[in-house]
Amino acid sequence: MRPLVLQADLDAAERMYEEGLLNDPVPLVTPLLGTVLPDPGPDGTLDQRLQRALTAALRTDGWTLNVQNERGVLHFRGETDVSGMVDLHRLHAALWPMDRHLLPGLLFALEVGSSRVTPIVGPHGASFICQQHFSTEALAEYTLPERFERPDLVLTERDAVRAARRFGIPHGQQVQDALPWPYFRDLLSLEDTLARLEQVLPRVPALGPLLTLLPELRAADDAFLQPTDDEWSDLFHDPIPHTLLTVTGREDDLSLDTVNEFLQNHWECGNVSPQWCVQVDRNGEGHDRLAAYLQHAPRIAALSAKCVGVLDLANRSLPAPKRKR
Repeated sequence: MRPLVLQADLDAAERMYEEGLLNDPVPLVTPLLGTVLPDPGPDGTLDQRLQRALTAALRTDGWTLNVQNERGVLHFRGETDVSGMVDLHRLHAALWPMDRHLLPGLLFALEVGSSRVTPIVGPHGASFICQQHFSTEALAEYTLPERFERPDLVLTERDAVRAARRFGIPHGQQVQDALPWPYFRDLLSLEDTLARLEQVLPRVPALGPLLTLLPELRAADDAFLQPTDDEWSDLFHDPIPHTLLTVTGREDDLSLDTVNEFLQNHWECGNVSPQWCVQVDRNGEGHDRLAAYLQHAPRIAALSAKCVGVLDLANRSLPAPKRKR
């Protein structure tokens, strides 16, 4: 007896065939080699050739570039490598009497310029992470009613934060509460920051390289091409810090504790955290954005690291602030 072939089986086989054609990497990768990427030569598998081309095209100090073929679209995702913390409490103490807005302006400019590749997170960025990690809405609707065993409790977000402060409950404003307000409000533009920096350089000359490094960092960040809506939705919009900059000089630094808790929760949940994504299809869409990314991402990482080095060196060159009695 001749077995029956069901239409559903035929449809499934056709879908598998079409899926195989769609996921074929050859028409995706081959047009990149020798154009957007260096020509790696003919030896090896296609994956090996792509890896050689990427290795030749860029250095990824401080970040990692991953490539995946997802339904006929190559996703190039850049993820930062978490490095550590740099304490700037001496620099904070030295600059505060001269210009209390200067160091917040410098750190904010560094945060903005580095955010797409190797995010450098200062107090402002740590506060943003804190607000994302400790949802004020959840605090008002769930945490406090459960804490006080009052399921009918209705609180505004402002009242919820006040209650959290009073009873020592973690909340989204705790980083701002622990640090001076100029790190979070009335932040200077880059131009105003540099103008003020010039005025204090005679007293803190070690900061001089930032006059050129920060404008170069902004120019490199501006050279990125805008992502598409699909690429934008592929990003992780909370900054994963490459380096955390603190200004307290204390071991019990609330910004450090908050960021560490955020990172621990992020990793335990198995989340991916690309800071930048480029999607390339077989029609050449994304080639220009990938070329810009490969050109400018390493420069942003290098300039960001240099800026952190300048701040760290300037901090180390200053005497320890006198302890208040």
